Amino acid sequence: MPAERSVNDWDISQRKQAEQALRESEHRFRDYAETAFDWFWEMGPDFRFTNLSHQAPFRASVIGATRWAVAADVDEEPEKWRVHRAILDASEPFRDFTYKTVRPDGSTMSVPLAASLSSTNKAASWVTVAPPRT
Repeated sequence: MPAERSVNDWDISQRKQAEQALRESEHRFRDYAETAFDWFWEMGPDFRFTNLSHQAPFRASVIGATRWAVAADVDEEPEKWRVHRAILDASEPFRDFTYKTVRPDGSTMSVPLAASLSSTNKAASWVTVAPPRT
């Protein structure tokens, strides 16, 4: 039995080290995401916003909505949106997609994006790649 206990103790110790390394990695990523990008958000498999970083404006009104539901240029640029939806439907990453949205004060702003599917393949992570432009 002492050999079994030693192996179990080693397994537990290894697991605790791995969990600590994961926590540290998650903390580094969170710090990086909060400083490297203006906003960070996630969308579920139905392309609805599920999470927005604290610095995203009017975040409460966006949770649960799709990007095209909050976009102000869908009718102006239908081909851009058709191509974008096809990319999303194919679960392909994209860069340099910019759309317009309307702020609560009625003014518009441009939102540049890049995106990739998360490693869980259950949700997509979307990140702005530049400050919003007015």
